[in-house]
Amino acid sequence: MQNLYDSSVAIKCNTDLELRVYTSRLLGMDADLVLHGGGNTSVKTNENNQDVLYVKGSGWDLATIKPQGFSSLRLDALQKAVEIESLSDTQMVELQKEAMINKSAPSPSVEAILHAIIPYKFVDHTHADAVVTISNSIHGEKYIEEIYKDFLIVPYVMPGFILAKKVYELTRGMDWSTCKGIILHHHGIFTFANNAEESYDKMIDAVTLAEKFLDLKAPLHVENKVAKGEFDFDVLKDLICAEKGHEVFVKVNTSKLAKTYASQTNIKTLCKKGVLTPEHILRTKREPLFIDSYNLQEIVDIYKKEYMSYFKTFSKNSEICLNPSPNWAVIKGYGTVSFGKDEKEASIIEDINNHTMRAVLRAELLGGFKSIGLKDSFAMEYWELEQAKLSKEKAQQNKERYIMSIDAGTGSVRAVIFNLDGVLISVGQEEWSHYEQEGIANSMNFDCKQNWPIILRCITTALKKANIHGEQIIAVSAASMREGIVLYDKDLNEIFAVANVDARAEQEVVKLKEVVGLEEKYYEKSGQTFALGALPRLLWVKRHQPLIYEKIFKISMLSDWILFKLSGVIASEPSNAGTSGIFSLHKREWFPKMASKIGIKDTIFPPCYESGTVLGKVTCRDSKLGRETLVVVGGGDVQMASLGLGLVDIGDTAIIGGTFWQQVRNIPSTTIPPLDMSMRINPHVISGQSQAEGITFFSGLVMRWFRDVFCESEKELAKERKIDPYTILEEMASTVPAGSNGVLPIFSDSMKYYKWYHASPSFLNLSIDPKVCNKSVMFRSLQENACIVSWINLKNIEKFTDTKTKEIVFAGGASKGALWCQILADVTGLKVKVPVIKEATSLGVAIVAGFGAGAYRDISIMTKKLVKWEKTYLPNPQNHEIYKDVRKRWQKAYEAQLKLVDEGVTTSMWKSPGMS
Repeated sequence: MQNLYDSSVAIKCNTDLELRVYTSRLLGMDADLVLHGGGNTSVKTNENNQDVLYVKGSGWDLATIKPQGFSSLRLDALQKAVEIESLSDTQMVELQKEAMINKSAPSPSVEAILHAIIPYKFVDHTHADAVVTISNSIHGEKYIEEIYKDFLIVPYVMPGFILAKKVYELTRGMDWSTCKGIILHHHGIFTFANNAEESYDKMIDAVTLAEKFLDLKAPLHVENKVAKGEFDFDVLKDLICAEKGHEVFVKVNTSKLAKTYASQTNIKTLCKKGVLTPEHILRTKREPLFIDSYNLQEIVDIYKKEYMSYFKTFSKNSEICLNPSPNWAVIKGYGTVSFGKDEKEASIIEDINNHTMRAVLRAELLGGFKSIGLKDSFAMEYWELEQAKLSKEKAQQNKERYIMSIDAGTGSVRAVIFNLDGVLISVGQEEWSHYEQEGIANSMNFDCKQNWPIILRCITTALKKANIHGEQIIAVSAASMREGIVLYDKDLNEIFAVANVDARAEQEVVKLKEVVGLEEKYYEKSGQTFALGALPRLLWVKRHQPLIYEKIFKISMLSDWILFKLSGVIASEPSNAGTSGIFSLHKREWFPKMASKIGIKDTIFPPCYESGTVLGKVTCRDSKLGRETLVVVGGGDVQMASLGLGLVDIGDTAIIGGTFWQQVRNIPSTTIPPLDMSMRINPHVISGQSQAEGITFFSGLVMRWFRDVFCESEKELAKERKIDPYTILEEMASTVPAGSNGVLPIFSDSMKYYKWYHASPSFLNLSIDPKVCNKSVMFRSLQENACIVSWINLKNIEKFTDTKTKEIVFAGGASKGALWCQILADVTGLKVKVPVIKEATSLGVAIVAGFGAGAYRDISIMTKKLVKWEKTYLPNPQNHEIYKDVRKRWQKAYEAQLKLVDEGVTTSMWKSPGMS
């Protein structure tokens, strides 16, 4: 190694700091000593009768450093620091900041304390390739001891305070005059002296020893190989851009060194051996992507899967996961390629790779290359100081980057924007209606042509309210009412669509039920009866609209349709597709044989992906979303709501109060549905789980009807007070005693999935005494009734699962009412928890969208982190006893009302198809 020291230049330096700058630059000029900000130097001096340490500042490069690139610190404060038993990296940084004399100087090197305890004026530290190459060989410890007999040899430990403490302990009582320097295994080398020239000379001499050893024992030969085959870097670039979520600069390296390295017979093994020196991992990750075929997506997926396994193995659940996609790649027989945010970053990564490849090849000649292990690599890659920087960056990014949820419910559709911390930013919402098709009884059409502009308006409104641009939405996903389906022709035009409770296929359901054991067999596999499934509807189309049936090319659920309109890709997922009844609960995929067995096309089912899978980018320009916004697979509204409520573990229970009320409990996906078909079983968003579900019909819709028909004066008052009309109605109802003076509403029945129909809507036991029966009483009775029917459904779920409900999470629009929440606690006798974000469905969608975009590393962990509780309601024991009696009276009354429907005296509020 050439010694560049020039006395004629050095003599012009007037101060210790100027001399320190000069020799620091000499070290920085040689890439075999330090690379791109690596290494550090210091000088001890006295200013104003105070001992001062000048040490290289963070972010400065030795090759170009200036006096202002050094931080000045009180030497005594640093020397005392090493006596402290332990310091976290954050505490060490705070201690060093406190010791800084010039607070406006750059943050001092993390090795400042180590520089301080070395009792020499000038201290030099590099990551010399030759030294680290030997250290990183299989027999490195032996070789280093042979070469550097007068050096202190330190086993690898993390840089910073841990390293300073280790050196302090090893040198206590040591005669420093006998020590020429320090070798840090797998890391680098320190030299020191009381003048700058001697410290620099020691570094050059020490590295030269290593270079001579390598020239003798491991001479490097690179061959002028011909790169094998052709490679489409545009495809690779597009893939890496998509995985990283931003544009990348690709730098291809087909130098002699790169081709020699990539052509090694054991190259796949060499790729996994780690970095040359620990700091490099911050730029390159521990391993490159290894490419030995054209199945690039599969190769990248495997790389990411292995990276996530590495992260989960060593993470303490406090770290922010880095993007799992690679920072460089080795193409077998061809060369290497580096990926950077810009050309500068890609070039830096390439430089590091060149030095690493050279070191690996030479260390292999010494018996094999051996870097720091996986655990130490993780500790460096997820260094507390680097994570602190990342946290700040993430916090800033979270202010500028957002996620959008689209929730298409029965009564309305909303576009909701969240930031990456799960904070709701804005909502665009419109009510919509689904009309009965003329001449087709019990039909509920979904008008794609009419409803898509409504969705677009909601998106525009949400963006406008948030005062952000569509490009700031990094990902969008959707949930929808379940059971609703859309049929497409071969040109992917919508040719037929229905909403969730479309009941036109009554005769088709009857005929299917006539086949002995068929419904039971299908229910066992899918957890669904024929009542609202897609099969009877497809049979209806085949029978009544054969021209449309012949054109059917694909089928999807409504949430899938929204994502198709945004991305141009049709796909489905378990939580919503499972409600079609043509689905396997256990395998979590379409079951086409169910269709073919009854004469329905079995080629119409799109691919089925798990929630959180990226479909592509937004292609619909009318949406106002960005060209880089990712479209991510969503799910059914109830399952997404469950996710948004933190229901990710077996046994978790919730009630979601919207147009319909759903009562859900998580169960293993291997659970066999009950033989009596009393409960509905759906796939959950969480892989490996299903949900037992009860449904209370039209609870929210009935409230809307009551408000709009009977409460005009309350609506006007609400306008004046600028509050929700329901708030006024709850204020009125709060004065009514539990039990609503005996009034019994007859609307939704408890769930009887195998025989599902309802009595005629009515109020029983009314009084003409206005003090006993009035709007307040009737309103409260409706609230109580929704809770009582939910309680009955939960009790039935308990029987099926042989478990007890411990507490209830309550969400959806109904949970906004404090009175309703308390009534639910009183009716069930259980603790009721209400989340801060009531739009649980939208939050659940946001979580899977964020996961798909790489903003969150784990859906379950992120859910528990984001879901926060606003209030907990405890039951009133006296009211609970009252409601036990109300429940019994209501069940008897409802049974009598059903008989009136059976006898043709009254008309059912709703009947499932197939009920005569």
